Amino acid sequence: MNALKKACKVTSLLKPSDYTKAAILICLLSLINPVSSASAGTGTSSVLQSELGIALQHFKWTETPITGSRLAEETGMLYGLRQALAHRKQGIGWRQKATFFFGEVDYDGHTWTDIPVQTDVTYIGAAGFFDLEPAYRWPSGVRIKGFAGLGGRVWLRDLAGTQTAGGTRVAGVEELWWTVYGRAGAGVSYSLKRFGRLSAEAGLKLPLIARNEASFHIEGVQTVELEPEQTVSPFAQIAWHWEKVRLGVFYDTLYFDASDSVTTEEYEIYQPESDAETIAIAFSMGFHF
Repeated sequence: MNALKKACKVTSLLKPSDYTKAAILICLLSLINPVSSASAGTGTSSVLQSELGIALQHFKWTETPITGSRLAEETGMLYGLRQALAHRKQGIGWRQKATFFFGEVDYDGHTWTDIPVQTDVTYIGAAGFFDLEPAYRWPSGVRIKGFAGLGGRVWLRDLAGTQTAGGTRVAGVEELWWTVYGRAGAGVSYSLKRFGRLSAEAGLKLPLIARNEASFHIEGVQTVELEPEQTVSPFAQIAWHWEKVRLGVFYDTLYFDASDSVTTEEYEIYQPESDAETIAIAFSMGFHF
């Protein structure tokens, strides 16, 4: 709860224009239903499915500068609220998913002058995607599918100010990240009859665009827009479905190469090579229409 209050306080300091680039894209991808509920009745084998749930996520963020030695590592728990909608049928269906997440993790890193520091980092953000799903189901209960679509993620990363072991004050930084990517992969599910259904899928995020707007609390350093280059990032999940209950385990990543340097009045700043990895347990309730 303290992490949520802190995140809300930080986001209130940002200008509304900071969000427009990413928020519109995320909303279009994850919150607009491209097909109305009435379409669920257009085929005898089609069904509209909806899910609402929560997720507990173990999050890890690492930064590696050009020198190759680790600059920072963040680890901790994030908490998520999830929503999903899917139109399943024999042939081509579609699905969308949106997640809101927040939390506070531990930062173990170094200053620009390579002095070790520890502090806390607040995260708050949203992610979503929309996929098309060609699929085929055999009478035995096995269903295979492919999927392809677009996804996006926007998040605030707020590093709290701290001090070194020697008592030197170290200023914090607020980073507003957003990225848009393609998605492609495949999955399989198998009916366990009265014991529900098992499903698994894996895929890749294909880079399109990424930005990091960093605001440093240092005299002579203005807000800078950095352009880290997202690289191909894998994801996977396995889930058990039983009546209205869905329990899943997810592995998710976002990988970025280092950005080009941006020169300010006194400093040359760049985003180091950065990797985000998440292992999550999610619980949701499903509804069919």
